[in-house]
Amino acid sequence: GGSMSQFAIVDEYLYTVDYKSLHVFLVSDAENPVPLETIDLGVGIETIFPQDGHLFIGTQNGVRIYDISNPRSPVEVSDFEHVTSCDPVVANDNLAIATLRGGTECGGNLNELDVFDISDLKNPTMISTQSLTNPYGLGFSNTNDNIVYVCDGYAGLKAFDVSNPSSIE
Repeated sequence: GGSMSQFAIVDEYLYTVDYKSLHVFLVSDAENPVPLETIDLGVGIETIFPQDGHLFIGTQNGVRIYDISNPRSPVEVSDFEHVTSCDPVVANDNLAIATLRGGTECGGNLNELDVFDISDLKNPTMISTQSLTNPYGLGFSNTNDNIVYVCDGYAGLKAFDVSNPSSIE
C-alpha cells in the first residue's frame, strides 16, 4: 500500500479501485477470493488509502472518504473537492494530505500539497497548501506522524513537518 496504490487489504477484505469503481473482495481464503460488491464512483478514480476503519479514495477532482465498519459494504462519509488534477492521498488520525500534479492526463496545472483537517470526517476542511514542483507520491513517516515525505519529481524527495498544519515547514 501507499499513496499511489489502487488496492488495499484490511483484515480479510481486499478493496480495489479502477477508473470508475470501488470493488470489495473477501480474501480469507487467498486461493479463492470472493467478489462481494462493486460501487460505482463516477469517473476519475485514482488511488485508495486505508486508515482507521476508513478508505480515502483519491480522485481527479477530490478525495472521498468511505466508512468500512461493515467491511462488505463501504458507505460514503464525505468528499471534498479540489481543482482537476492527479491526486494521491494519505491520512492519519487527524489529517489527510493530498498532492496535486499538473501537466498530466488528469488535467490541471497545479503542483501542490494540500492539508485537510479530518477530525470531523463528515466535514473535512482544507487547512493549508504548499507549492511543489511535480509530485509523484507521498507518505507519512513510520516513526513520526508529523512528518510527510513527498517525491517531488526533479526537485527530489522532500520532508514536511505538519505538526502545525496551518503552517507546514
